[in-house]
Amino acid sequence: MTWQGGVGLISCQTLPPCTHPIIQLDTFGIIVAGLGIVPSELKQCPAMCRCLGWLLVALLAATCTPIVRGVSSQEALQEFLNGDAPAPSESPSSEERNSTVPSFVFFSIDGALMESAWQSGYTNFVRLVENRNPNGCRIPMTWFASKQGLGQGKCEVAQRIHAVGHELATHSVMHSKDVLNFTYEQMKADIQGVKDWLVNECGIPEDVVVGYRAPYFYVNNFTGQALAELGFLYDSSLPDKNYTQQAGRWDQGMDLVCNRDYRQCQGWPQWPVWEVPAYRLPGEDKRTDPAPSLELNLTVYQRLEADFNRKRGYGVPVSLATHGNYLTDAPEAVADMLDFIDWALDQNNTWVITYSQYIQYLQNPDIPMEELMSEYPCDKS
Repeated sequence: MTWQGGVGLISCQTLPPCTHPIIQLDTFGIIVAGLGIVPSELKQCPAMCRCLGWLLVALLAATCTPIVRGVSSQEALQEFLNGDAPAPSESPSSEERNSTVPSFVFFSIDGALMESAWQSGYTNFVRLVENRNPNGCRIPMTWFASKQGLGQGKCEVAQRIHAVGHELATHSVMHSKDVLNFTYEQMKADIQGVKDWLVNECGIPEDVVVGYRAPYFYVNNFTGQALAELGFLYDSSLPDKNYTQQAGRWDQGMDLVCNRDYRQCQGWPQWPVWEVPAYRLPGEDKRTDPAPSLELNLTVYQRLEADFNRKRGYGVPVSLATHGNYLTDAPEAVADMLDFIDWALDQNNTWVITYSQYIQYLQNPDIPMEELMSEYPCDKS
């Protein structure tokens, strides 16, 4: 790896030798032969090289652009954007991609079902997408509804969402950062309360409210037990293990990422609940409200396109997970997302679907998407 910055070109050859013949750049998803230095790899170099390397990284971080040895930065970036980079080593190889598998996109919004959320999510986003799904319908989205601890939410908004064929899921009553300290009964009530409101007060059919996303993605073993006991179909609170990981059932070997104090899910594999990962984009780890990647120097559009291309043939969705205020306050990012969805729908056999529709596809992969989607309301407005 060579770093080009305001002080010129610096490569690993300028440092004491690092015996480091192959470096895997996980953020780009490519393998680079030869010597190289990136921050995540410095720990593998001898002490002198590591110290000097960190000094150079600190000096150049604000201005440097990575250039992969043997290939220009533009070529490397284009390879990444085209999806030519290999999959992670623990995942199927790129040769195993299936060109007949559809490509998928999620669009979701977390928060209270207020008029402002409807305007942000539907009026100012869904209706601005020029292309349609292959069946001629406007794109559907998934609404993870919360009461925000304030009793927020309007039934007329929920009813509109249901009428146009979008999915209603739950996002807790309280939306509390203290959720991990809830008793089991408090956890159950926090998860079930929004569903009870949607069903009993808003008239939404009980059998369509089947998903849950935890506030702040905070979960523990009470979360999993409650979801199973309450009969929920899926959770979408854990990150993906890698970009080729499809959704799967906890009790059927789904590899769950339980590696943080706020992600305690070691007991979940005993229960028959699906995990639809809260998928990450290339670059920074944040899973909601996409922003440009400073790590990879990519725009929101480029991050989404790169994710789409690397997932071709794997049947794994690109996730646009948002909040209502983000859709209002980040116009450039929203424009990038709109452009991306229109571009994606120009690609062969690409569908924007809801989370529960994705599970139905995985349960019935031999059913054509047109037939599967015919079971849902179609927004032809």
